[in-house]
This record gives sequence, structure tokens and C-alpha cells, in this order.
Amino acid sequence: MTTKITTLLKFFQQFGEVIVEADGEVAVSVLNVGSCGSYLALPQNTFENEYYVTSWTPTTGSANIALVILCTQVGQLSISFTGDSTQSIFYGDGFEIPANKKNQVVSCAQNVNVHVFQTDADISGTKIVSATPVAVLVADKSLTIGPSTIADFTVSQFPPTKSYGKEFVVPPIPVDGSQYFIKIVTTKAGTVTVSGDTTYTATRGGEVFTIDVDDNRAVHILGSSELLVVQYSK
Repeated sequence: MTTKITTLLKFFQQFGEVIVEADGEVAVSVLNVGSCGSYLALPQNTFENEYYVTSWTPTTGSANIALVILCTQVGQLSISFTGDSTQSIFYGDGFEIPANKKNQVVSCAQNVNVHVFQTDADISGTKIVSATPVAVLVADKSLTIGPSTIADFTVSQFPPTKSYGKEFVVPPIPVDGSQYFIKIVTTKAGTVTVSGDTTYTATRGGEVFTIDVDDNRAVHILGSSELLVVQYSK
């Protein structure tokens, strides 16, 4: 196995960038020693050209959410940010993108190129389109679950739109008394039916519906077109 380690931008330095190459098949997971948060890294042959993302609804703070895009080939990225129109987005080492300029195009100038965008806004529904395959991750810097004053750092690598589906069953959290919510992102105009009794209508791709599940039950989701479905514990 061969590894190559370089350094990411400030916000992501605690993780670093690690490229793993192996003669045989391997599984790779990333663990944050400080918070014990972890995620499963998807292999490079699953990288694709189009993504939507969600994020935990942030608390007031300093750049609590980061969108991280890893390029493996030279090309261009188009990013359509959603979220609070009053919140700026910071790129790289501090370049500020004004709140009213949410559509951005950036270049991947080399084969391994990392772009980091930071904001306090909820970026759920943000769309990424790339000329070449990329990996897309979202990091929540100060995520607090339940009545706690302790914040954790979490990272999720998102699947591409190519892998989305129309029907999902979201399981309950296996802890008594837990509550959770679901974020659903549409890819087209259409309908989303939750547990057979509530229907939401989307007028476009990238529309976000948030479903609160305070009784910690299993939820069935059926879309008229492909969806991104993400579960968050409260």
C-alpha cells in the first residue's frame, strides 16, 4: 500500500489529505481523534460530476460549516449555493464571497486540488456540477446534539446524484427517547410522500424539505423523481 500525505487548507488541517493506493481492495475510514466522529471514505471510482448536499442547521458562530471538494483531474466546478442570503461564504484562506453572489465557478488547476468553502449558513440544497469527477464532503465544525454545551466536529462524504433513488425507509435511532429529523433534497419538480399520509410538492430541483420525527419511528419516503435523503439526530 502506498500513501501520499499533503496539507489541506486551514479549516481541514486536522484531517489532512490522504491518498491511499492499494494492490487489492481495501476499506478506508477517517476518525477524528478529538471528537471520535468518523466517516467512510468512498473510493475514487465512485466520484462523479453532479452532487447536492445538506448540512446541520448551524448555530451562530464563525464559519461553522465547510463544503470541501476534492478534484482528481484538471477542470472546472460550478457551485450554486443556497442558504441564508445575509451570510457570506469564505473561500480558501479567507477570500469573501458576497452573500448575493451564490453562483461560483472555480478551476481545478492540478490533478489533486482541494477547494474549501466556509459559512454560517445552512447550505442544504447546494448543487455542485463538475466537468470532471470529484468528491464532495460537508463538515460541521460546531454540531451539538440534544441539551448539551459540548460541540463536535463531523464530516460526511456525499453520494453523487447518479446513486440517488426514489424510495427510502429511514430507520429509528437505536436509543430510547431519541428524536431525529430528515432532510430531503429533490432533483426535479415533483412530489415527495412521507409515510403514505403527507405529500410535499417541489417546483424545482434542489428544493429541501425538513421532516421532524420526534417519536423516533421508521419513516417511508417515496419520490416521483430521485432524491437525496439524509437523517440527523436532534
